[in-house]
Amino acid sequence: TTTTDNEILETNKSVQDQIDQILDSFLLDVAPLKEGMSTRQYINAQSNVLHNVDSLTLKLCNAIVTAQTQSYGSSILLPKFGVTLQCRRKLTLEELKGLRQKYIRWVALSPPHDTSEEGLIKSFIVYISNHLQ
Repeated sequence: TTTTDNEILETNKSVQDQIDQILDSFLLDVAPLKEGMSTRQYINAQSNVLHNVDSLTLKLCNAIVTAQTQSYGSSILLPKFGVTLQCRRKLTLEELKGLRQKYIRWVALSPPHDTSEEGLIKSFIVYISNHLQ
């Protein structure tokens, strides 16, 4: 039997169509990657962020302990930092120290988007509030 040129072209087209279908299934019918440590976008932060976090949180912890001795309600006003902490009970220095260490570790793994002094202060106050609930 002899094959004609048209039959050869038809065979080549069907093989090409099959290859296209296989490639489409590999390239187009795929679920997007889930975000993990290796696929997370890098957030460019200042090189001294951890130092700033350490010193700011230390100052905040000291201010909270001092303000607690002067406040009688559930809110602790920290005018030097421009924030108020809602707290139903007195916090010990040891408890604040532990929260501070955990917060610094958390910041090392996932730096906040706002690494300015105000952003770090607000972030730490929110962190304390979340852990007190």
